[in-house]
Amino acid sequence: MPKRGHGKPCMIPPAMEWHPTYDVQRSYDENYAVGPTFAGPLPPARLGEPRARFLGHRVYSPLGVPAGPLLNSDWIGLYARLGFDLLTYKTVRSVARPAHPFPNCLFLDVPRPLEEADLGGEARVLAEQQDTPAWMTITNSFGMPSRAPAVWQADLERALGMVGPGQVVIASAVGTGGEGDLAEDFGRAVALAAEVGPHAIEINLSCPNVQGGEGSLFQSPEAAERVVRCAWQAVGTIPLMIKIGYVADEAVLAELVRRCGPYVQGVAGINTIPLAIRDGAGAPALGGAERLRAGVCGEAIRDLALRQVARLAALRRRLGMEWTIVGVGGIFTADHVDAHLGAGADAAMSATGAMWNPLLAQQWWENSQRSAISG
Repeated sequence: MPKRGHGKPCMIPPAMEWHPTYDVQRSYDENYAVGPTFAGPLPPARLGEPRARFLGHRVYSPLGVPAGPLLNSDWIGLYARLGFDLLTYKTVRSVARPAHPFPNCLFLDVPRPLEEADLGGEARVLAEQQDTPAWMTITNSFGMPSRAPAVWQADLERALGMVGPGQVVIASAVGTGGEGDLAEDFGRAVALAAEVGPHAIEINLSCPNVQGGEGSLFQSPEAAERVVRCAWQAVGTIPLMIKIGYVADEAVLAELVRRCGPYVQGVAGINTIPLAIRDGAGAPALGGAERLRAGVCGEAIRDLALRQVARLAALRRRLGMEWTIVGVGGIFTADHVDAHLGAGADAAMSATGAMWNPLLAQQWWENSQRSAISG
């Protein structure tokens, strides 16, 4: 079960006051074992029938958490009780894969929104890592770790039992290269997830924190289509979605969704923005040249995320397709959720925001109920 923190009760925080559930001073594996921490109180249970829809399921709200922060069933259970209704289980593989060593999260000195001109560039870490900055931009470098299938299948089944009515659990899956075919291994990972019976399965085509080709497949429409086809053949009747990163070339984005669209019911993005992460002296901040590039997330990626949501919405209209758009990136407040929905997303998911502002879902729910009454 989630571990409770100590101290004063965690009321709805004012702007720029954070209450993180993930301890950046601990490794990924330590957070997996002892987290999440939360000081409460929990929001009240939702009343009435769920009226929103997500991939064929009735849900209370179109708000959730993407692949990344929900490391296991304890994390799923806490965020379900916090009112996040679309809950994505951390990306799993067909084989065990260790996490990158500590550090895994660092605060960054990126004081403005990133632009397309920044792609391929670098970012410096803040000199002081103990104090949570007001402008919340971080790098995360987990490496898409995975427990062995027997472990995560049992834990995913437990996670399904920890959500209530009007909530869904999405299993995120990724293939692992090596001796075999990468696309076929995507199919194996999806098939293993399908055995547990989640409400939906996400094919993770985007992660800048891995050395293999599985993290950049969204940049190759042809390779992505082959992966998605293998997953589609393995998934059965469970709804399927893809997670993609930022695509600056609109022609590439159009070809990606044109090729993958017939096999999936949802498109989620963006993932993090990959940059070279350096310390104050210019050296790799995460522990070596092999981890120089890592994903940037938080406040600084919101503008790019909204731009891609709008592009996806326009492409969906132009191509005459019907997949659900899930907006991800830079969501910390209820207004940020509404910005994604206003840009064309059908649902929104918060990663860094949900980690540092765990009452975000309740804040958005209360705002939406007030708007419904006043409207």
